[in-house]
Amino acid sequence: EKWVDHKPSTSVDTGTVLQPIIPNAIKVSAPSEKVLSKCDKYVLTHQEVASDGEIQTKLIKGDVIKTRGGGQAVQFTDIETLRQELTTVTSRKRKSSEGKPGNSDQMDGDWTDVETRCAAAVEMRTGSHMGPSYENHGIQKRRKP
Repeated sequence: EKWVDHKPSTSVDTGTVLQPIIPNAIKVSAPSEKVLSKCDKYVLTHQEVASDGEIQTKLIKGDVIKTRGGGQAVQFTDIETLRQELTTVTSRKRKSSEGKPGNSDQMDGDWTDVETRCAAAVEMRTGSHMGPSYENHGIQKRRKP
């Protein structure tokens, strides 16, 4: 299993102890067709500033697939989020469920469930002249009465 480790030149070194180490990786700042043809896995290191001002690093992983025309395409399969938090800064934010009466029936993990986050899709059918359509693929969870 050979990887393309795409880390843009604008990435900032966060200096954290835990760093992703990918064995058998070709490290690039911009992927090329030549590099992608030699590998079957791909990872993009993306950094952005979180709402609290800290740098949040996302590792966007995917499979390199050969195309019909002889090229390569990357199908993204997973996102890992790495976040550094300072313990000296106290957070002034609170959970939206705090302080609201009658919320004890709600399950804590509802908002993190894959079904909840990935319930909506924008889809365009081949040959359609109507443009993309919005569909809700979510299955309503049964709540305890």
